[in-house]
Amino acid sequence: MSQELLFTGTNCIMDQIFDMYDKNADGTIDASELEAALKMAGISASGRFVQMVKERCDANSDGKLTKDEFVKTLQIFQEIAEFIAFFTSADTDGSKTMSFTEMETKAIAFYMTNEGTRVDRYVFEAGTRNAQQLRCSWNGDPDKEMKLEEFLDIMYADRLLNLETQ
Repeated sequence: MSQELLFTGTNCIMDQIFDMYDKNADGTIDASELEAALKMAGISASGRFVQMVKERCDANSDGKLTKDEFVKTLQIFQEIAEFIAFFTSADTDGSKTMSFTEMETKAIAFYMTNEGTRVDRYVFEAGTRNAQQLRCSWNGDPDKEMKLEEFLDIMYADRLLNLETQ
């Protein structure tokens, strides 16, 4: 298969994905359409998180995402799926929340084996801002339960600011 044909096929698929999320067919994706796209992808996100994603991907700062800008959004969707998998694996009791004990257990397993996914390393590596923010979010209350939305807000507070276009 030629590179040109492969590229054309990829563009066609991207157009179809974009059109699926562009509910009002105006050629752009606004915040409400982005939130709906996240939900369609199975990602429950806070309004703050949706705004962070939109601002990071909106290269011309017009408040809407064009097809070209949307490519970066799809990269973020993939990364979010990895963070959700991390969160789900830490939620050992299936409560759809992560307790301090569950996070601590996952961290200890990571430190003991020094094995894990790219996301494990991002969350737990010594001295990272993320590990510090996670500990602070429990604010000394080991009974507090963290929701996925809160976890994503913490993980992406600086992540979206540093995301590079591939």
